[in-house]
Amino acid sequence: MKRTMLFLLLSLAAFGSIRSFRLGEVSSEESVLDGKLTEAHWTKALELPPMNVMRVREGEEYPGTRVRLAQDAKGLLVGIECEEPNMRGLVVKRLEHDTHVWQDDCVELFFNPAGDRESWVQIIVNPAGVVQDGIRDFGGAIDWGWESGIEAGVWKGRDRWVLEARVPFDALPLGPPGCDWTFHIARERRAGGDVQLFTSLASTIAGFHEVDKFDVLSGIVASGCRVHLVSSDFGECLAGLNEASFVLRNYDSSSLPAEVVMRLGDRTWRVDGSIAGGGESTLRLPWELGLEHGGMDVAVEIMISGRVYRRLLRKLDAIPGYMSPLPRLCYYLSVDEATVVRFPVNVSSRSLGSLRLRWWLWELESGRQVSSGFTRVAGPEALLRLYWTFPESGRYHLLRRLERDGVQVAEHRDELLLLRGPY
Repeated sequence: MKRTMLFLLLSLAAFGSIRSFRLGEVSSEESVLDGKLTEAHWTKALELPPMNVMRVREGEEYPGTRVRLAQDAKGLLVGIECEEPNMRGLVVKRLEHDTHVWQDDCVELFFNPAGDRESWVQIIVNPAGVVQDGIRDFGGAIDWGWESGIEAGVWKGRDRWVLEARVPFDALPLGPPGCDWTFHIARERRAGGDVQLFTSLASTIAGFHEVDKFDVLSGIVASGCRVHLVSSDFGECLAGLNEASFVLRNYDSSSLPAEVVMRLGDRTWRVDGSIAGGGESTLRLPWELGLEHGGMDVAVEIMISGRVYRRLLRKLDAIPGYMSPLPRLCYYLSVDEATVVRFPVNVSSRSLGSLRLRWWLWELESGRQVSSGFTRVAGPEALLRLYWTFPESGRYHLLRRLERDGVQVAEHRDELLLLRGPY
């Protein structure tokens, strides 16, 4: 009881503000990533203060976690010793890459290599050495399709498990040369029954992702790609010609060539451009979408200086039909003005200028055509105008046909009730 209360008091006292740490010199020693931490650079590595416990519960024991950081020419070296009195109770259910590894006993690595607290990578490793990794770009959702290329080895002892890993610089979204990183190391322990959460941060946090609370890491000597994906937009994803856009930020001092390649089924589109040193560029890529593409995957490769920088994948929802049903099937007609029939047209904005709507109206019973017309479709809503040129209220058949560059792309038939207006 006294030990638990003392741990609680020490944990609460440890929480404070953002701290700064500095890495040692670049190691030239060859690393064997086996989890044993026997290389000489681990004796000179940066060792973080003991981890703090989130959500301390009275009466529980909290095993220690020791974190050391070093660097070599290839990447950041991470050594984490997780004390575990219940090694048989380790939860290790995820054995495939990019599954929900965070639901196991695990450690989580968060790095913001640009130091801007806007985008970061997340790498999760369990005691089986299985990895889940993703990247979050400037407030967007985490892209779990991103690959860190981490090399990880795990060693298990009688009362602990140890991660030894290298996070390659060339896969990370680096900032300007010599810039400080921000970072967070965390641990989730499940072997004790209830989930215990540990953090390397001194700042008080409610969750692991609070990048504004990350500590600062300086002294990194990193080489690699200094381009960031600020945002990506696949466009409207409606039938017709869409436009995707990709905003790229270059932290390097020199201009860099960029290329975006998009693939959908057997179709490929590409656009070339460049990103000015220290600036941002938007690459815009027109691409065609048809109704048959619903449920398919759109794959994008972003190339920087001829190398694949990012891969993006988006699964398309069902593509809505070109024309929607009429919102109503009963209309009043007037001898003084046209009755306007409106309905949505689900076509991309870039394709609207080439659309023409043709329509015909017949008496349902006799089959006699009483009106027809055509109009250009200039917006997401099409309209046709009915004039009271026929004498009788009753049921009518309306045929709507949508043409693109003279070719029919959609057709709808509706049964309408048309009534002489009350005024």
